[in-house]
Amino acid sequence: HVKTGKWRVDREHLRQDLEESLLTMGVDHVDMFWFHRDNTEKSVEELIDIGEELVREGKTRYYGASNFTLPRMKEAEAHREKTGKGFRALSNQWSLAYPNPGYKLNGDMSLEGIDSEYYRWLCESGSTLVPYSSTAGGFFNKALSGKLSDTLKGGYVNDRNMELAHILDGMAEKYETSPLILSVAILMAQPFGAFPVTAVSSPEQLKETLKADAVKLDKEDIDALSAYL
Repeated sequence: HVKTGKWRVDREHLRQDLEESLLTMGVDHVDMFWFHRDNTEKSVEELIDIGEELVREGKTRYYGASNFTLPRMKEAEAHREKTGKGFRALSNQWSLAYPNPGYKLNGDMSLEGIDSEYYRWLCESGSTLVPYSSTAGGFFNKALSGKLSDTLKGGYVNDRNMELAHILDGMAEKYETSPLILSVAILMAQPFGAFPVTAVSSPEQLKETLKADAVKLDKEDIDALSAYL
């Protein structure tokens, strides 16, 4: 648990959290149950066994890992290859804008992101990714306008991201869309399944962000932007 420092990713608490959620929602099962943090005091195999129990009991159809490190996901993938059982997806922080060293969303140091090494593993393994904070707080729509908040400046202003901001700004006219939409579209154009998650503050923002699904990037542009991942 982030506030207490005590693990909640164990058989007792995972079951308690899922059953409380089912009761609150008035349903008998969910399609996906996320283990929102890792518990490095337990083996990956034990965590997967817990997930399999919940599947057998009909409480969830699938279960996924969230905020897990690359070494732990490699262990999980090896277990899956051997037994056919394991996490169906990963949910870590990831956007085209890479955060500055030490920056964590909302100051939560328990969050895990996707760096270039993690990205290469995803490409090789074909694992499904459901990244959160996929628009980096709208960084690419604000980077060249002088509208960046102090938080975004501290979290994302660096040479790499500013270079990308200029590239996206140039591409926006070609695709008749915004830099932000392009920054999400490239995440969905990868050789592995990627289903970005982001927060919006209005119905208009939601409609705008959903346009990313309709953008078909040229292979040349996919290669150019993917080189930064």
